[in-house]
Amino acid sequence: MVVERTYRTAFIEHAYLEPDAGAGYVDDDGTLVIYASTQNPHYDHKEVIRLLGVESRRVRIIQAATGGGFGSKLDLNMQGFIALALWHLKQPVRMEYSREESFLATAKRHPLEIHAKTGADQNGRLMATRVSITCNTGAYGSYGIAVASRSAVHATGPYEIDNVKIESRCVYTNQPFCGAMRGFGTPQIAIAHEGQMDLLAHELGMDPWEIRHINALKTGAVTATGQTLSSSVGIGDCLQALKPHYEQARNEWTRQTPLPYTRRGIGIGSMWYGIGNTGTNAEDMESQGVYAAGLVIRDLPAVLSNWRAQQTLAGFLRVHRLVGIAGIDTR
Repeated sequence: MVVERTYRTAFIEHAYLEPDAGAGYVDDDGTLVIYASTQNPHYDHKEVIRLLGVESRRVRIIQAATGGGFGSKLDLNMQGFIALALWHLKQPVRMEYSREESFLATAKRHPLEIHAKTGADQNGRLMATRVSITCNTGAYGSYGIAVASRSAVHATGPYEIDNVKIESRCVYTNQPFCGAMRGFGTPQIAIAHEGQMDLLAHELGMDPWEIRHINALKTGAVTATGQTLSSSVGIGDCLQALKPHYEQARNEWTRQTPLPYTRRGIGIGSMWYGIGNTGTNAEDMESQGVYAAGLVIRDLPAVLSNWRAQQTLAGFLRVHRLVGIAGIDTR
C-alpha cells in the first residue's frame, strides 16, 4: 500500500508575554553596555561588534530576565538599534516594541511544504518513504538551514524504515523572515509523517495505534541517518502506557453524543526530537576555557552523528584534562 500527499504548514508568531525590550549606556571606559531580553548574549555580542566594526572588548551584552522567547529572541531584534544609538548619542538608551511592532518585526516559525510518499506491506510494516521538503525562510537566512536540516533528520518520525530518500531545501522569499521556534522544523514535519501513518492505517483497515506500535523505534534500531539507538528509546513504552486510555476513549467516550448534531472523534500522534545542536567543535566555544570539574553521563556515543563535529567527546575531555564517567543512570 502506498500513500502520497502534500502538506503545507503556516507562519506562526511566538507571542511571548514580554515584548522585545532593552536598554544600554556607555561605561566610563567607553564600553557600550547593553541589557537585552535575549536568549543568547554571545551571538548578540558577535553581531553587534560586527555591526559597529569595533573590537570585542568595546561591547558588553548582559542578558536580562527573559519573559518568554521560544526561539525568537535568538535573533538580533533591537540590540543593534540600541548599539547604534549609544554609538552616536553617547547617552543612555531604552527601547521596546509594542505588541504590534513585535508581530511585525520579529521572526516567525518557518512554513514548510512537504511532499511525502510512503509505502507499507499488508501487515502495516513500513517499507519505504520518499520526502521532499521546501523550507521558506523569508527575506533573511536566520536559522533556516537548521530548520531545513532538522526537518529532514526527523522526516521518518519515530519509526523504523529501511528504505529512505529525503531531500530538503531552504529558500529565500519576499515574505516575512523566519527564525528559531520550538522544535526547529520537527513540529512541521510531524504533521506530514503522522498524516501518512493515519492514511496508511485507513487504507489497510488498521487501528492508528496499532500501525504506530508495529513500526515504533526500539533499542538497537538504526535511524535513517545511520545512528544506532543504544538506549533511552521510549516510544514503545509510551504507546503501551497510552493504550488502555486510548481504547477506553475510542470505545466509550466517542460514542457519547451530548447533542444530536455533534460527533466525537479521537486522534493519536507521535513525534520525536533530537536533543542538542552540534557536535564538539572549536567555533562554538563561548569562554576561554572549560570550568567544569568533570562530566557524568549515561551513555557515551561511539560514533559522531553531527557533520560539524571535529572530535569525540572523550578527545575533548582529554585535551582539557577533565575526568569523565559514563554508564551512570543520571535520571
